[in-house]
Amino acid sequence: HGRELRPHDGVSTVEGARWGTFRGCVPADHLDVVGQVNDHRPNRRTGWDYVRFYRNLAFDLAARGL
Repeated sequence: HGRELRPHDGVSTVEGARWGTFRGCVPADHLDVVGQVNDHRPNRRTGWDYVRFYRNLAFDLAARGL
């Protein structure tokens, strides 16, 4: 990114990660999004809960017939 600061998760910029219908950003870094090894609780600092996120995503996709 050079000297320009842009939102990212530690691996990908928001611009590079967008595909399909963009639904916003989540308060997590790249490892939190994929569920770090032995990390079964919500993030203490941000409240990010990857299990809840993916469960809700699955329910939303099912409700839309996808």
